[in-house]
Amino acid sequence: MATWQETYTDLLPAEFFTEGHSRQRREMWARILSEQRAEWSIRVAESDGEIIGFAMAGPVSLWVAKQNPRAMAFYRRNGFRCDGTEKRDPGASAITDIRMVRP
Repeated sequence: MATWQETYTDLLPAEFFTEGHSRQRREMWARILSEQRAEWSIRVAESDGEIIGFAMAGPVSLWVAKQNPRAMAFYRRNGFRCDGTEKRDPGASAITDIRMVRP
């Protein structure tokens, strides 16, 4: 959550960073990670034994915040391209997610 707060503090409402929301996110990721679906790829970045970032992608696409050019550049370097599809999460209306696909 700390990286989300650092990255998106100007784009998300304060209630996005409450303990309740943080708990929901941890529970969501616990479910996702426990499913171990073969078609999903999850990568974790570590530094000095601490997790500093992660990424999850399905077979051909992922969603990235349009307002996060660093993430978009990272995925472009790894073969992804924007396909023009956008969506907004009602709980985070200041963020527009764009779909990136790997041809």
